[in-house]
Amino acid sequence: MSSEERRQQIIDGATEVLIEKGIVASRMNDFIEASGLSKGGVYHHFSSKEELMIGVLTHLLVINAESMQAIPDTGSAREQLILLLQEYEKVIASLAQYNRLLLDFFVLAPHTPEVSELFKQGYLSFLAKLSGLIQQGIDEGEFKASTNPEAIARGLQALYDGMGMTMMVVPNLVSFPSDASETAMTIIAGMCR
Repeated sequence: MSSEERRQQIIDGATEVLIEKGIVASRMNDFIEASGLSKGGVYHHFSSKEELMIGVLTHLLVINAESMQAIPDTGSAREQLILLLQEYEKVIASLAQYNRLLLDFFVLAPHTPEVSELFKQGYLSFLAKLSGLIQQGIDEGEFKASTNPEAIARGLQALYDGMGMTMMVVPNLVSFPSDASETAMTIIAGMCR
């Protein structure tokens, strides 16, 4: 097994532990046991619980980022924006099994600069892609000139994140992704000329 495969094995085991126990109740020994590797093998890759948690969060966010990069940059700005939001819906659905763990990380973010920075990078990257497509639509005359790309991008991101949070707390209240799609399409329709 390669070093990268061992590292991923540790991250996978730690993810299972974090889902089951949460961040606060999880201990380094739990991660070692779940990995199936020796204590030295785990500490070779991660020197602390905090470092391993950053590894887990990075892995989860990379999955998200990779799928967002797969959106083709052909078609109108509106078409690309819809494709991007549909892909984001898929990401949110695929990450649903990690909702409680992600919520733990959100709670940890204000107190852990590394966690905060990872979330910030993800948000800023997605917001830049959204606002860039909206600006492209304005420049090409597809969207109204009065549209504020940054405000709409922040609103769309908040829409999906808010529904994701609601699904964790009151899962029967939200019909995902249909509620998100309907709301997002209404916002996009309001921007169109």
